[in-house]
Amino acid sequence: MLIFFTLSPFPREPRLGIVVSRKIGNAVVRNQFKRRVRVCFDRIRNRFRFIFDLVVMARAPSAALLSLCEIEQSVWEAFQQRTPAESQQT
Repeated sequence: MLIFFTLSPFPREPRLGIVVSRKIGNAVVRNQFKRRVRVCFDRIRNRFRFIFDLVVMARAPSAALLSLCEIEQSVWEAFQQRTPAESQQT
């Protein structure tokens, strides 16, 4: 699973984009994964002090097995690696 953050140039709500390959599984498995990612995004989006866009790309079949906690942890890790100086919580 790959995660990309982009700082938004215009003040608005944080946005989420989810790209899931068919390699993940059938439509039911892909939709379950997307629901878990949306719940994770709703949990963490108010913790950041700036507006960002998050794009999650899932290509490996193992991504379908990730739990909510694992998805949330990977989002935090990717965020802190990308912007260590700006990753302060409110």
